Amino acid sequence: MQSVTKLRVFASPEERRMLFATMERYNAACNAVSPVAFSERQFSNIGLQKRLYRHIRETFGLSAQMAQLAIRKVAGSYRSTKEAIKEQNKVLAALGKPPKSLTELSFREHGAICYDARVLSIGWNRVSIWTLDGRIKLRYSKPDHFPAVATVKQTDLVYRGGAFWLYATVETPDVEPTEPTGYLGISISGW
Repeated sequence: MQSVTKLRVFASPEERRMLFATMERYNAACNAVSPVAFSERQFSNIGLQKRLYRHIRETFGLSAQMAQLAIRKVAGSYRSTKEAIKEQNKVLAALGKPPKSLTELSFREHGAICYDARVLSIGWNRVSIWTLDGRIKLRYSKPDHFPAVATVKQTDLVYRGGAFWLYATVETPDVEPTEPTGYLGISISGW
């Protein structure tokens, strides 16, 4: 079973600087990929990687995996936006209104960074995360419902409300429902 868990990350001022710098460079790379994807109507990860991977690595100084993740973010954003517009246009057509069309996407300077297991690992009380200045280890707060046995699939680093958060997609083993052994009831007098 997959679920998303939100973890708050605690960083010193220097670590915050490193995270911001990484976010800015990653999203600048996304903004370099976006016009090419849009003009060539190339929304597949593989097609964009073949076309832009080397350029993104050399221009933005991202690791191999981070360059691929930036390209994947752009491709996925275009695909999901294209699908949303398609659904909106069905409604607009029924209302007799003009359809919307896909426009070039841009990415915020401090927009989310997609990480996977190659560039981020979550330990018992620390997360090891890739930055432009190398890996750093940060404390994080774990909610009570965080599964003890879980595999982290993907994690997004997000900056919101003055804090850094990890939105971790975790996969936990499916558990068979158990049969109840007792009952909880309420007695209402007069029935």
